[in-house]
Amino acid sequence: MAKNKSILSTYRESIAEADCFLIDMNGTIRDELPAVYRSIVDVFLSFGRKPPTLADYRSFEGSHYWDHYLKHGFQQSERADVDRLFRQFFDSRYAHMVSAFPDAVPTITELKARKKVVGIVSNIPRSRLDMHMHEYGLDRIVDLSVSAEDVDEMKPSPKPLEYAFQTLGVPPEKGCYTGDKTWDVSVARATKTTSIAISRRGSYHTRDMLEKANPDVLINRLAGLLYI
Repeated sequence: MAKNKSILSTYRESIAEADCFLIDMNGTIRDELPAVYRSIVDVFLSFGRKPPTLADYRSFEGSHYWDHYLKHGFQQSERADVDRLFRQFFDSRYAHMVSAFPDAVPTITELKARKKVVGIVSNIPRSRLDMHMHEYGLDRIVDLSVSAEDVDEMKPSPKPLEYAFQTLGVPPEKGCYTGDKTWDVSVARATKTTSIAISRRGSYHTRDMLEKANPDVLINRLAGLLYI
């Protein structure tokens, strides 16, 4: 549902005045979708199953990666082998394809230069989040990172965002959350912070899906945070 211009102006003003910017990692800062999808295709083929199309994979709204395999007939007993093969294929065949989006680190650096509080909130494990943070130099820039292991529930639960705002000492209404998935929008809404959806090449969910989620603001690149 489209918002009228006066409401959008209000949201733009609130973002411009925001004290805290919380941001998702994969698909928002980290451009990994092509590598992830190719690894999934290889896993399906290894099990003699027809792999999903990229469109099918992007249209899936489950909040946990394993839900997608279950949807395609995988059994719980196969999970350990699926995880092992995915990591093997990803690390050996496609990891070289992954990088930060070109505007990601410069945008976060500029937000910090503007004296904004910046945090990363992601569903990925702490070890991998720390690895990505260090790889992109974000561990020296951001004020906080929240991984799947820091709270007892992952997104789409609001707990990761609530934990981030509480730890940073910033009221949710003085912040915003940016992500590329529909549940990022719902999580922000549940946390009572401004929801910003990002749709571009490399986003996990499509623009149509994000529009239907009705975020407060929809941007085409992370640098859009600097011009709202």
